[in-house]
Amino acid sequence: MPAALLRDELLSSKARLEDRLGIAVPGLAYPYGYSARVRGVARELGYHHGYAVRNTMPRPGGDLFRLPRLTVHHSTGSAEFRRLVEGQLTLTMARDRALTAG
Repeated sequence: MPAALLRDELLSSKARLEDRLGIAVPGLAYPYGYSARVRGVARELGYHHGYAVRNTMPRPGGDLFRLPRLTVHHSTGSAEFRRLVEGQLTLTMARDRALTAG
C-alpha cells in the first residue's frame, strides 16, 4: 500500500470512529496482518497501541504495538472463554494459532 494511502486509512478510520463514538480511540486492531511499517506509521499518527491476531495472552513488557488478541468465536462457550482468558491452551486456540500462522 502506498505510504499516503496507509496514512489516510489510519487517520480517516480513527476520525470516523471518534466522531461516531464521541470518545478518543487510542488503539487499533490490525486487519489482515501488520508490519513494522504499519506499526511505525500508527505510532507517528498518535495511536497508543495496536492489536495483532496472535492467539496468545499478552506478556508484561510486550511491545504495545504488537499486543496479541484472542479469537473468540460465536460458538465459544463461557467455560472455554474462561480458560482462554486464564491463559490455558484450548483446542480452539491451538487450531486458531495454526490458522493465524498460516
